[in-house]
Amino acid sequence: MKNFKNTREKCFNAASKCTFKWEFKTKFYSEYKYSYRNNFYHELCEFFKLKDLPTLKYNIDTCFKISSQFKTMKELRNYSLSLYNNIRRFGILDKIKQNMISLRKSKEYWTIDNCKIYSKQCKTRTEFQKRFPNAYQKSLKSGFID
Repeated sequence: MKNFKNTREKCFNAASKCTFKWEFKTKFYSEYKYSYRNNFYHELCEFFKLKDLPTLKYNIDTCFKISSQFKTMKELRNYSLSLYNNIRRFGILDKIKQNMISLRKSKEYWTIDNCKIYSKQCKTRTEFQKRFPNAYQKSLKSGFID
C-alpha cells in the first residue's frame, strides 16, 4: 500500500489544476478531505473560477404574464420546466392554478355509473387500471370489480 502524505502545498497544487469545487472533490478526493479536516478548504476555494451565474429569466410578473397563455399546468410545464420551477420557488403556484383548468376529476365524479362507462372503453382489466387509475380504485372499493 502506498503511503501518500498530503500537505498543504499538495492540496494547493491540486486545487490550482481544477476549475470548480466539485471537480476538486472528485479528482482529488484525498486532498479535499485533508483540506476540509484541517480547516483550510475555504482558502482553496479562491482557486476555483466561479462561472457567472445567470440571472433568473423569470420574475414574478413575467411568470403571471406567460402562464396566462396556457389552459393547463401540464401545458405550462411542457413549455418551460424552468418557468414552472420558478413559479414554485416564488410560491405563486396556487394563484396561477386558479386561472387554469384542472385535468383531474374530483372524487365526487367517480360514481359507479361513470366507472362503468370508462371501464367499457377498455378491453382488459390492466388497461382499465393504467388508463383510469382513479376509476379503477373506486370500482374496487365499491365492489364493482372483484
